[in-house]
Amino acid sequence: MNGRNLINNTYMSTFSWRTCTINISSAINHPAGLAPKRGFTLVELLVVIAIIGVLIGLLLPAVQAARESARRSSCINNLKQLGLAMQNYHDARNGFPYGYSESSGIPSTHPFKAATSSDVFTGGSAFSGDPLVYHRRDMWFHRLLPFTEDLSISDTYEADRAWHTHQIGMSTNPNVASRTLPGVLISMYKCPSDPISHGVRNINGGYMVGNYAVCYGSGHSTGTAGMFGPRTIPNAVIGHATKHCTDGTSKTIMASEGIVRGPKNGTYQFGEIGAYWLGGAWGEYGFSTQEPPNTTVADVNYGCLTTTWPGAPCVANAGSGARYNYARSTHVGGVNVVFCDGSVRGVSNTVTSGVWRNLGDKSDGNPVGDF
Repeated sequence: MNGRNLINNTYMSTFSWRTCTINISSAINHPAGLAPKRGFTLVELLVVIAIIGVLIGLLLPAVQAARESARRSSCINNLKQLGLAMQNYHDARNGFPYGYSESSGIPSTHPFKAATSSDVFTGGSAFSGDPLVYHRRDMWFHRLLPFTEDLSISDTYEADRAWHTHQIGMSTNPNVASRTLPGVLISMYKCPSDPISHGVRNINGGYMVGNYAVCYGSGHSTGTAGMFGPRTIPNAVIGHATKHCTDGTSKTIMASEGIVRGPKNGTYQFGEIGAYWLGGAWGEYGFSTQEPPNTTVADVNYGCLTTTWPGAPCVANAGSGARYNYARSTHVGGVNVVFCDGSVRGVSNTVTSGVWRNLGDKSDGNPVGDF
């Protein structure tokens, strides 16, 4: 091999090695047939964000509607359970429970009669009326406890001797076991669509509030036109029976729902709907069909936690004059109602006043149209 060939061979080897090295590096960084990668431009990124925003805007109402549908179904189920408990009570006692019980005119054989006045816890109040009667203002909620699978709560309640139901939770109540009863949350009394409901109010140690109330007819809270009202049968823990419902059980309202005024864990006022442990005498136990569902007319209570709560205005009369609560809900378009036959259906806000009032009264004889 001469010198020229040796130089050429050496050059070619070096060139080929360098070429190979360059090609290998190129293959690693830029695969064959592909251009170098680049990021999104600002315009492209903004377009993608806009598309995502539009999709969220389209999907969110559907998701919210699905959630409200589930909450409404849960509310309907609660009312079905309430209706079933009422039916079972009727079968066992030959009548529905009374709306509430007071103490005036109570005979000596009344079921809430203590042996001596020393057996009754008054919470420091002076006796009036019959001093031996305890659990004044007991209401349908307390009567139903054994029928809503809350027997332990019922047993403890029945063993208590507080003069008024709102005194049970007092820290000075000698029946220590019953002090915490009013604060026990019972889920079937909460409408999940009402975010304020089912709190524990800061009165006498804490009181549960709920959404459901029975119907006392088209009048005020002490009226007797509906299926529920003040106790009128001596020595009994029942009120009206289905035989008194001459308008038909499928066309007479048993119970519906109301809006709880906030804040959730604030205080409470006598007369506001769902204050089961404050007692029924001021109207807490029920509602009137005098005004249609979700009316703009204010409830008339003994006291108002607030007078301007959304969907539930209120005026206070401090017990002077008639008191009214009206059916209300946070559902769209109406309220859920359980009838005296146990059926549940929604009733629109647009139901006529005449039809709604007739549905509330058990024996007015007026025909009920479509609703």
